[in-house]
Amino acid sequence: MIKQLSKLESLSISNCDRLEDIFEENEIEPEMIRSDGHQLPRLKNLYLGDLPKLVSIDRIVSLASASIEEIWIQKCISVKSLPSSLVDAPKLRKIGGSSSEWWDEELEWEDNAIKQRLQVKLACMLS
Repeated sequence: MIKQLSKLESLSISNCDRLEDIFEENEIEPEMIRSDGHQLPRLKNLYLGDLPKLVSIDRIVSLASASIEEIWIQKCISVKSLPSSLVDAPKLRKIGGSSSEWWDEELEWEDNAIKQRLQVKLACMLS
């Protein structure tokens, strides 16, 4: 299915109590999935909201890292970190979240330098 999403520019997923991951690793045909940021070459906007069991956005970010411009995450309480690969996403302009508390208190950072480099792209929306 992912091969047919090459023209996808915007992805919005919300209000799904069971979703844990987006684009799981394909164990049957791993050679079909690229992780160089070009699998979703036109994905610019990713909006995720009210996904309480979503634990990671690493996979979707790796598939779209060459094109991603905006990421918005709201009420995804199980997402505890952002992928460090976002630092190198060439077109990333904005990371949005529910509040500054989400950024400062809820997210866990493996390296404070990553947080500082991404903080310039931070935008908060009202809950």
